[in-house]
Amino acid sequence: MTDNTCLSRLEAEAYIIKKYGNPAAVTAKTLAKMATTGGGPILHHFGRRVGYKPADLDSWVMSRCSGPQRSTSDKQKQSSHTAYMPQ
Repeated sequence: MTDNTCLSRLEAEAYIIKKYGNPAAVTAKTLAKMATTGGGPILHHFGRRVGYKPADLDSWVMSRCSGPQRSTSDKQKQSSHTAYMPQ
């Protein structure tokens, strides 16, 4: 994959599952919803279609990942549901 590769929503779904496993899984339908409501990864428009760059998907997944915890009741430094805010 080159730096300019853009993935469709279905390809983005498969990419995230392959690279990060099921805990990070997000469906193409969820990506579509997030494209309208916010909170999803950076996307690029191609007419009516959108594409996702792998580096943007990686950044977004990592922004949703909490730090190490010993239990579910441990306080998290960052919520796993924090929206991705590009800088």
